[in-house]
Amino acid sequence: MSVFASASIAEKRLKELVEKLRRVLREELGVYIIARDYDLLVLDLGVERSDELIATNVITLSIISATSGATYSIKLFSTDKPALSQDILPPSTTIERLNRANVYLSNPAQAGASLKILVFKG
Repeated sequence: MSVFASASIAEKRLKELVEKLRRVLREELGVYIIARDYDLLVLDLGVERSDELIATNVITLSIISATSGATYSIKLFSTDKPALSQDILPPSTTIERLNRANVYLSNPAQAGASLKILVFKG
């Protein structure tokens, strides 16, 4: 076996071990992934949406602001999950320790309304 083949096998095995360690830390010890990136989403609620995917791999979600009286709902992980309305997720709400969630937004068209969301990604 060549040196290159041995290195490739070792690298693959190391990646598998690192992923297994991450899983054990997360699931058994409650240690979560740290953020590697973030996005500040400024969404025009004048456009109607129905379960539109707005972010992926989210570990923390913060509703920064929304136009007064704006109507919106968010689903986490899957569109099959119950919607969390603006009454449940008003501005200044933060959800932490998500496990790389997909975030979906639904809203009726509301002229002049906007929503600002900060997402940290793992």
